[in-house]
Amino acid sequence: MDLIFFILISYGITNIIANEGIFNFIKDRITNNFFYNLINCPTCLGLYVGAFVYLFFLFNITGFIVIDIFFAGIISSGIINIIEHLKIKLM
Repeated sequence: MDLIFFILISYGITNIIANEGIFNFIKDRITNNFFYNLINCPTCLGLYVGAFVYLFFLFNITGFIVIDIFFAGIISSGIINIIEHLKIKLM
């Protein structure tokens, strides 16, 4: 159940930042190409959002914090990538 909550929270935060217009005022002010691409790429942003969500909620995946942070980012990024590809194919 924790994994489902983790995925939903990570996807929600990533989708709001990367795809919705609510953060356009921040996106328009970013001049560094790396950070602009990072914020506009749901898969890339999902890695960091997953790590942040893990640190905030401390979901237990393996029991080792450093490994859990890594896996949380990978799981979040992978699931978000799958969801984004499904959205594109369904449109």
